[in-house]
Amino acid sequence: ITISDELAIPDILLNDLIDLINESLRHLVKAEYQEPTHKQRSKYPSRYQKVEFEGVVYVVDYRKDLTGKNIYALNYLLSWLQEKLVDKV
Repeated sequence: ITISDELAIPDILLNDLIDLINESLRHLVKAEYQEPTHKQRSKYPSRYQKVEFEGVVYVVDYRKDLTGKNIYALNYLLSWLQEKLVDKV
């Protein structure tokens, strides 16, 4: 098995992958997301990042909170894949 930095996703599967990530992110936000308190955001402002998903802005702790890390990572991956999809058109 050769390990490389390249990952090839067939065009046919790219839309399916985007749909799967959308569904996963939707489920994660619905089941696990909790809005941080003003005190938490004020005390450690560098930990928080705003993530927009389906027209709603979520503030997530992308450094310490596992749910926040996952939401941030999935949203980043989703944005990257959608950008690649637009580039192919």
